Amino acid sequence: MARARLVVCAALAAALLAATDSAAAPTLRLLKANPVSVRATGFHSGEAVRITVKAAHRTAYASARADSHGRFTATVRGIAAPACVSLIVTAKGADGSRAVFRRFPLCTTHGGPPP
Repeated sequence: MARARLVVCAALAAALLAATDSAAAPTLRLLKANPVSVRATGFHSGEAVRITVKAAHRTAYASARADSHGRFTATVRGIAAPACVSLIVTAKGADGSRAVFRRFPLCTTHGGPPP
């Protein structure tokens, strides 16, 4: 009897972990700054996504589709984000998923790298 309870508890715990993992909030990670390339996770399976990149007073767009695990990689051509420029990348999914990546300038006001 105790063994059956243990098996049931283990199955419930596994189901809860799987549900939590699939419901993870969408996230973006910067892969490259020139051209801007991002990796996304947590979107709905097969979701169409519109990516907007703002850097150095310029805006560029790209589109992607999440794979069966809710992930995608996208490169946005025509825009670069050097270290001294702030960068905002937004990914909005057709199903309502949304993720934002923000990077503040990594240089001091006089243009040199931080100490």
